[in-house]
Amino acid sequence: MRTGLRVIQLGLARAEVGLVLGVAVIGAWSAQATASRVAVRGPTAGSARETVWRSGMVDVSVATLWVQPAKTRPLDKPSLANPVRLRAWLSAMGTPQRLWLDGRLVTQALYGQQVVVRARRGAWVEVSLTDQPTANHLSYPGWLPARQLVIGPVITSPTAPIEASPPTGSTPTSPPGTLTTSPTASAASVALVITPTAWLVARTAAGRPGRRLLLLSYDTRLPDLAQSGRWIVVRTPAGPPALIARSAVAIRTAGTAPAPPSGEQLVNAAELFLGVRYLYAGTSAFGFDCSGLTQTIYDAFGILLPRTAALQARVGRPVTREGLEPGDLVFFATEPPSRAITHVAMYIGGGQIIESPNSSSAVRIIPLAARGDEYVTARRYLPTP
Repeated sequence: MRTGLRVIQLGLARAEVGLVLGVAVIGAWSAQATASRVAVRGPTAGSARETVWRSGMVDVSVATLWVQPAKTRPLDKPSLANPVRLRAWLSAMGTPQRLWLDGRLVTQALYGQQVVVRARRGAWVEVSLTDQPTANHLSYPGWLPARQLVIGPVITSPTAPIEASPPTGSTPTSPPGTLTTSPTASAASVALVITPTAWLVARTAAGRPGRRLLLLSYDTRLPDLAQSGRWIVVRTPAGPPALIARSAVAIRTAGTAPAPPSGEQLVNAAELFLGVRYLYAGTSAFGFDCSGLTQTIYDAFGILLPRTAALQARVGRPVTREGLEPGDLVFFATEPPSRAITHVAMYIGGGQIIESPNSSSAVRIIPLAARGDEYVTARRYLPTP
């Protein structure tokens, strides 16, 4: 993804490689849940002005953030609905229709992801994603339909983080039924989707799986409440608890950094998406741009990278081309004669890379040498053994 987004890089001091290692629980989901902290700052550094925003949570499987509100086409309607119909939207677009999105989208957000609402214009709201590797912990703002959010309470703070609260009226109670509580099941643990997609399933009054609700993307996180047989009971942004297959998730404890992955684990995860068509600003299993793929894979292992290729190249440790190892990221300048970084791929070993290259293509494996003289630099983000 190009670097037109004015993302401010955070000086990340928690890890040697300049990254945040660990998984954040997104939002406070019930009166009993442990609230996460949302960093909300005034409009200028050091300003005493108090910014007043509302909190919110994404209520569709994947929400697409636009640069401008309501500047969409009739064919984009499936992406603007609730429930969103991403596959219908994407299947209706050929290369010219996908190219039209370049510069018109900001990024995407997954189900349950926390945002702050910065403005409203008719049926659209401007939001920033929270828990980002930026100076104020917020992403560059983008617009999405208000129907795709659960709007929460007002949050204000001139400089310091504040406690997030549950969305108004969203304190669901567990349906009746006998549950076997797992050792990690609490408001402080999350179920992380580790398969390309996974169904969120309704939980019946008897505690059994019911109808399918949403098809969730890889890297979606929902608070883990309990285990019931082959299912994990999770809290949802606006409704009662629902179910996800235990085989589709990993359980992570909030506040505890997961063990650093191996390069092979990162490569194996990236290869799950071979053949997935490129989508500008995409960060889900339904479509990735180049940096959306690399950011999402690392994020699922608890390593938070900046959103764009150019910013990802500013963190981590430099690696020589000869010293590349699986899982390292490789950066390219694809618009000669400029040497500005516009593309990123993951090195997988054997002189090959995996990448999501452009709107006419899909996630693929190619020789690093196929990029010719576009190579600029490489970075490693895993801690030194």
